[in-house]
Amino acid sequence: MLTYLPRFLPILTQGPPLVIPLWQVLLLMLISCTALWLERPRLVLAFLYVFMVHWVFVENSVVSIQAMTLHSLFISLAFVLTGFVGVSALVYQSLTHRS
Repeated sequence: MLTYLPRFLPILTQGPPLVIPLWQVLLLMLISCTALWLERPRLVLAFLYVFMVHWVFVENSVVSIQAMTLHSLFISLAFVLTGFVGVSALVYQSLTHRS
């Protein structure tokens, strides 16, 4: 299986590099560990999505806009819309759920 990896390696390293500040990674880890400690796994998923959107579309917006093609624009739109629906469902469920 490892003999096929060099053939696919250019696909994995083809995109522009993403720059993620270390303090944001540490903040995400702190929030995630705290939410897991409080037994809130859905909250962890919501924060992971929000941080990913921030890193890809805000922190690296120049990189992603320069590399936009029709295919990557469609993928980005699908990512944002499905994430928005998921986070909206999470917030709605959290506000209406009675324990």
